[in-house]
Amino acid sequence: GGNIELRLAEIVCDPLLAIRIFAELCDAVAAAHAATPPIVHRDLQPENVLLDALLSPTVADFGICHVKDDVDTRHTEAREVMGPRWYCAPELRNGRAKPEQITARCDVYSLGKLLHVMLGGHLFDREEHRHPEYDIAIGNESLEHVNRLLDRMIVYEPSGRIEDAGKVAAAARQVAALVAGDYRGVRPDGGQRCLFCGEG
Repeated sequence: GGNIELRLAEIVCDPLLAIRIFAELCDAVAAAHAATPPIVHRDLQPENVLLDALLSPTVADFGICHVKDDVDTRHTEAREVMGPRWYCAPELRNGRAKPEQITARCDVYSLGKLLHVMLGGHLFDREEHRHPEYDIAIGNESLEHVNRLLDRMIVYEPSGRIEDAGKVAAAARQVAALVAGDYRGVRPDGGQRCLFCGEG
């Protein structure tokens, strides 16, 4: 069925489909994070997520993964940036990350960029997405819930990100329920209409 890159036009048109694929993708990455020893993929990008005929994802290309065993095995010794520039966590960008810096939160950052692409159809090379130009909720207020999830994933400091892909999967399924119900996010500036009474 191709990969996310090849099917992106189809995925972007259906936010609930995109979030469903994303949650399943997070389940797969979570299995790697929960493995013994844990595995950090480090190369999550649309080309490395294969899709079957039902658009269920399979994570591929663990060629530069990092195995968090007793010796912190690097499956590459190249002293260069690990992972695609556009999706790579900031702490991996110089290619000299210490073993303790290579955690599941690196993959969470990449997953955030993937989700943004799957819903917005475009990518950006910056650490924060919260800017009108990059806001995926334009034209659909219920997608504000997705932006709030991205705010906990595409964060420069690893400590500010969700801990692992399993927690991202759970959060994505909550977001899917809110989007399916057309629940609008509550804006801090107020001034939005009630879905029930149509007023204040």
